[in-house]
Amino acid sequence: MDNCGFVLDSGASDHLINDESLYTDSVEVVPPLKIAVAKQGKFIYATKRGIVRLRNDHEITLEDVLFCKEAAGNLMSVKRLQEAGMSIEFDKSGVTISKNGLMVVKNSENQLADIFTKPLPAARFVELRDKLGLLQDDQSNAE
Repeated sequence: MDNCGFVLDSGASDHLINDESLYTDSVEVVPPLKIAVAKQGKFIYATKRGIVRLRNDHEITLEDVLFCKEAAGNLMSVKRLQEAGMSIEFDKSGVTISKNGLMVVKNSENQLADIFTKPLPAARFVELRDKLGLLQDDQSNAE
């Protein structure tokens, strides 16, 4: 998939998509995985798990990406990127994601990453995170 938009989320436990056509491979999650959202007592459900390949000048493979049709957008988990051996560096100009010393994402001056992420100002990030209704890392997947 070329240039699909993701919000890079430092609090997300998992990568999350709301468009299952992004998958290159997936399996059903049975029973669906219950995901707690920010609104007390509310949940959304992941019904698939799979692989998403994003590319432009470089390719990055996201594994164990959850599909939830109720999600308001696509989230890329900083935690999962780091577990996959990627380095994420935030600075005043945005974010850089690299693997094995090779840069795979660098945001541009207009706040769009050259590959697929959209680094955002803190206020916009919080606004989108609230719209997605997701909790911080230690509260996700709670019953």
